[in-house]
Amino acid sequence: MGTTLVSALIRRNEAVITNTGDSRAYLVDENVDRITKDHSVVQSLVDNGLITEEQAGRHPMRNILSSSLGGASFQIDLYHVSPMGGRPMFLLCSDGLSGYVGEEEMLAAAARPSAEDAARRLVELAFEHGSDDNVSVVVYQG
Repeated sequence: MGTTLVSALIRRNEAVITNTGDSRAYLVDENVDRITKDHSVVQSLVDNGLITEEQAGRHPMRNILSSSLGGASFQIDLYHVSPMGGRPMFLLCSDGLSGYVGEEEMLAAAARPSAEDAARRLVELAFEHGSDDNVSVVVYQG
């Protein structure tokens, strides 16, 4: 059995993001930009054009990982992000959030007065939308 990981090292106006599995990182400012790519069977189907992103969200194998910490296969991706201007929000989360909370709700959370308020609202939304998985959220507002 393995686990997923998403992490960020943020310094000034730069971030280094890493992930393995299906925990994700997003950059939220005027838009929601997904930074990481899932390591999953379903993501491979999307990458190969066999299903759409919309179909991936409902696919019965959406939780089957192709890479994880402690799993048979391990891969870690590294991303360098330099957000420009404004007050960007980095959102790191487990699939218990990303599978249930949409981009419009992420944008609304980013407008809250603090990172703590944003994180609490996102967790509330995940459970309101029926998440029955771990809901882990870290929010950083620059």
